[in-house]
Amino acid sequence: MNLDNYLRNYTFEESSLKEYGFINKSSEWILEYDLPIKNLFALVKITKLSFSVRVIDREFNDDFLPFSVKDGNSPVKAMVDDLVNDIVKKCFTNLKLDIVRYCEETYKTKCEKPWDKYPEFCTFKTLNSKKWYAIIMNVPARKLGLDQDGVVDIINIKLPTD
Repeated sequence: MNLDNYLRNYTFEESSLKEYGFINKSSEWILEYDLPIKNLFALVKITKLSFSVRVIDREFNDDFLPFSVKDGNSPVKAMVDDLVNDIVKKCFTNLKLDIVRYCEETYKTKCEKPWDKYPEFCTFKTLNSKKWYAIIMNVPARKLGLDQDGVVDIINIKLPTD
């Protein structure tokens, strides 16, 4: 199961992975998690560029094929989904979500998504004047002069110069 999409939105914390039980082998974080089904374990691998899970049958020392069936619905998939969600919750951070939460809690303002064309963009408006004081948006990395593909989240905050 390829979970690389998490790496686009989240950043893993190495200390949290270690605390969770992952072992670092040549810049690859590995977790063998015994599933409560006889002879099955989840093999989770995380690097800066990839995040994957395989379910292995210890008896045959090979992939547990029912897990690999696309769009399959099984207790094993549900267990692995729970495991992945727990790993993401405990070992990954999302700065964008942290900023949104901070603005909502501290300034009592809500993230508004004013443009259908840009559903990832989020503005925050003051309570009194209803003018925006911050915008979070993603832009192509190359537009920022970065030598990489994909998009980068940025925030523009209106603040007094002092």
